Amino acid sequence: MITSTGNNRRSPTCGRGFTLPELATAIGLALAIAAIMMTLLQQQITFHRILKTQGFLVDDAPQINSCYPFLSLILPSYPLLSLIITYYPLLSLII
Repeated sequence: MITSTGNNRRSPTCGRGFTLPELATAIGLALAIAAIMMTLLQQQITFHRILKTQGFLVDDAPQINSCYPFLSLILPSYPLLSLIITYYPLLSLII
């Protein structure tokens, strides 16, 4: 037979849960990990943009460059286009 001593209160030394310093440490570590992850994500986004730009230079620019001599022969017959390319040479890559 089990008897009860009547002492149902928990003593303050054997309470369950976490202390304030433990919680503060856990939250601080979580914030530090989140900050590191955000920094890495921003770096990955920047790296992706650079690769996307270099992908254009590697894939599409040589094709445009191969068409440029042909366009330079045709453009004198179109005064507006030759004028645009004279003043804005980078637009010749788009046209």
